[in-house]
Amino acid sequence: MPNPVLDTAIAFAKGSNYSGVGDWLDESGNSHDAAPQNAPVFVAAGADSYFTLDGVDQSFLIANHADLNFALADPFTVMIRCLNDDETVTVGWLSKKTGTGTAAVGWMLYSTNSGHRITCSDGAKRFTDNAGVMVDATIHVFAGVRNRVDDDLEGFKDGVGSGSSAVDAAVATLANASNIRIGGYAGGAPFAAGRVYGWAIWRLALSEGDVADAGIELATLDRGANELMLLGVG
Repeated sequence: MPNPVLDTAIAFAKGSNYSGVGDWLDESGNSHDAAPQNAPVFVAAGADSYFTLDGVDQSFLIANHADLNFALADPFTVMIRCLNDDETVTVGWLSKKTGTGTAAVGWMLYSTNSGHRITCSDGAKRFTDNAGVMVDATIHVFAGVRNRVDDDLEGFKDGVGSGSSAVDAAVATLANASNIRIGGYAGGAPFAAGRVYGWAIWRLALSEGDVADAGIELATLDRGANELMLLGVG
């Protein structure tokens, strides 16, 4: 398989595999496609192909589906490869929320000037873990892992865990959260200004090693069948 860890995801997509027109198709085969909102611009750049987001109203939406809802006992991992134009602005990069992201059922990967965070909330309850500050105009891979065995949430930046997991008090039932938004809160503004290179969602709590490997896979061109034959594979 070209993507050993990504291929275990319930949904994922790379900019490098985008067709150039229409929805950003889910490569897992589960049809959780990301629909562009207000015309994000695609830029083909090999392994670093990306969509630009203007910070005003551009984003992607993935329709609500049972595959993407997580109940009380469900682990999950969420990941995005992105570049932020201004890390001092608080924005959601990958989120599934019914509201604005402050006190609504769901989860969110978001950036602030004090670090990148994973939240998992049920009403006013909120659990946050800091995975390190984004650097302006730098590509980063951010991830959040909900581990129901250890009852914790951990943020990751470029494959490295924060080392200070936040307690998940086993109250967050996320089955009722709404559409997933890439590039903003699921409820809408504020929107991210920058670039999105790829994203992935798992119904698994990935290990630190698998988080690092998946980030590399998001940044790697897939080898086509003809290229593999030239290499003597298959």
